[in-house]
Amino acid sequence: VLTERVALAEEVYPVAEWPLALHRHYSRREIVAAIGFVKPGSKGVTPQGGILQLKGEKREVLFVTLDKSAASFSPTTRYRDYAISRTLFHWETQAAASRDRPSGRRYLDSPHNGWRFYLFVRTTPDAAYAFLGQALFHSATGDRPIGITWRLEHAIPGALFVQFATLAQG
Repeated sequence: VLTERVALAEEVYPVAEWPLALHRHYSRREIVAAIGFVKPGSKGVTPQGGILQLKGEKREVLFVTLDKSAASFSPTTRYRDYAISRTLFHWETQAAASRDRPSGRRYLDSPHNGWRFYLFVRTTPDAAYAFLGQALFHSATGDRPIGITWRLEHAIPGALFVQFATLAQG
């Protein structure tokens, strides 16, 4: 209960077109409506995957669930995602993404190809997502999946960092 009452120093809206405040918590339905994927009055389907591409805008939303011990996660979807520091986040692509395929190149070439990535992270499948803002490519290792380290434009607040860095990996 007290976690919901913790005040942040200021409200930052990193994407002018999105009414989503940095480090605030949102449901998946709230996110897809706020980014314009689902239009008001329409019966849009809420995507269930870990990524949502907005191709016309060259933006991609990354939905990350850290605790993958739930039965809904198969061994092939238990990616290792975690905060490394308050400004670095380790994320693994979907297993089909390869360094040699467009799916992987989109991430690896993002400093120069115009694609922008936005990170939404939650601890468990039942929790709301915290909006961590834009994630900038920092480095990568491996293939299928590719382990990507993102540099966050805005540092993760201490309370969120403790949750996102220490959660036991499934």
